Amino acid sequence: VQRYAECMQDQIDANAHRGDSWKKDDVKDLLRHLKEEVQELETAIEQGYPDCMVEEEAADIGAMAMMVVDNLLWTKGKP
Repeated sequence: VQRYAECMQDQIDANAHRGDSWKKDDVKDLLRHLKEEVQELETAIEQGYPDCMVEEEAADIGAMAMMVVDNLLWTKGKP
Protein backbone atom coordinates (compact mmCIF):
# COMPACT_ATOMS: atom_id res chain seq x y z
CA VAL A 1 0.00 0.00 0.00
CA GLN A 2 2.85 2.39 0.83
CA ARG A 3 4.38 1.96 -2.62
CA TYR A 4 1.03 2.68 -4.29
CA ALA A 5 0.46 5.74 -2.10
CA GLU A 6 3.90 7.07 -3.02
CA CYS A 7 3.23 6.49 -6.71
CA MET A 8 -0.12 8.25 -6.42
CA GLN A 9 1.53 11.19 -4.65
CA ASP A 10 4.11 11.37 -7.43
CA GLN A 11 1.31 11.58 -10.00
CA ILE A 12 -0.42 14.31 -8.00
CA ASP A 13 2.82 16.27 -7.64
CA ALA A 14 3.56 15.94 -11.36
CA ASN A 15 0.20 17.54 -12.14
CA ALA A 16 0.18 20.15 -9.37
CA HIS A 17 0.63 22.91 -11.93
CA ARG A 18 -2.96 22.28 -13.03
CA GLY A 19 -4.31 23.46 -9.69
CA ASP A 20 -7.67 22.23 -8.49
CA SER A 21 -9.69 22.98 -11.61
CA TRP A 22 -11.54 19.66 -11.24
CA LYS A 23 -13.66 21.26 -8.53
CA LYS A 24 -15.40 23.26 -11.26
CA ASP A 25 -15.76 20.35 -13.69
CA ASP A 26 -18.99 18.49 -14.19
CA VAL A 27 -18.81 15.31 -12.12
CA LYS A 28 -20.01 13.32 -15.15
CA ASP A 29 -16.91 14.45 -17.06
CA LEU A 30 -14.72 13.39 -14.16
CA LEU A 31 -16.39 9.98 -14.03
CA ARG A 32 -15.89 9.57 -17.78
CA HIS A 33 -12.20 10.35 -17.31
CA LEU A 34 -12.04 7.86 -14.42
CA LYS A 35 -13.45 5.15 -16.67
CA GLU A 36 -10.85 6.02 -19.32
CA GLU A 37 -8.14 5.59 -16.70
CA VAL A 38 -9.52 2.15 -15.81
CA GLN A 39 -9.35 1.21 -19.51
CA GLU A 40 -5.73 2.34 -19.60
CA LEU A 41 -4.94 0.14 -16.60
CA GLU A 42 -6.65 -2.84 -18.23
CA THR A 43 -4.61 -2.29 -21.39
CA ALA A 44 -1.38 -2.00 -19.40
CA ILE A 45 -2.10 -5.30 -17.65
CA GLU A 46 -3.32 -7.16 -20.74
CA GLN A 47 -0.37 -6.04 -22.85
CA GLY A 48 2.22 -6.82 -20.19
CA TYR A 49 3.49 -3.29 -19.63
CA PRO A 50 6.36 -2.94 -17.15
CA ASP A 51 5.30 -2.90 -13.50
CA CYS A 52 6.16 0.78 -13.12
CA MET A 53 3.72 1.69 -15.91
CA VAL A 54 0.99 -0.46 -14.39
CA GLU A 55 1.58 1.28 -11.06
CA GLU A 56 1.31 4.69 -12.75
CA GLU A 57 -1.99 3.75 -14.36
CA ALA A 58 -3.34 2.53 -11.03
CA ALA A 59 -2.17 5.76 -9.41
CA ASP A 60 -4.01 7.74 -12.08
CA ILE A 61 -7.21 5.92 -11.10
CA GLY A 62 -6.68 6.76 -7.44
CA ALA A 63 -6.04 10.41 -8.23
CA MET A 64 -9.13 10.63 -10.45
CA ALA A 65 -11.30 8.97 -7.81
CA MET A 66 -10.02 11.50 -5.29
CA MET A 67 -10.94 14.33 -7.68
CA VAL A 68 -14.47 12.95 -8.07
CA VAL A 69 -15.00 12.91 -4.30
CA ASP A 70 -13.38 16.31 -3.84
CA ASN A 71 -15.59 17.75 -6.57
CA LEU A 72 -18.74 16.36 -4.95
CA LEU A 73 -17.78 17.70 -1.52
CA TRP A 74 -16.78 21.10 -2.94
CA THR A 75 -20.07 21.49 -4.81
CA LYS A 76 -21.92 20.69 -1.57
CA GLY A 77 -19.96 23.37 0.27
CA LYS A 78 -17.90 20.98 2.36
CA PRO A 79 -14.17 21.60 2.84
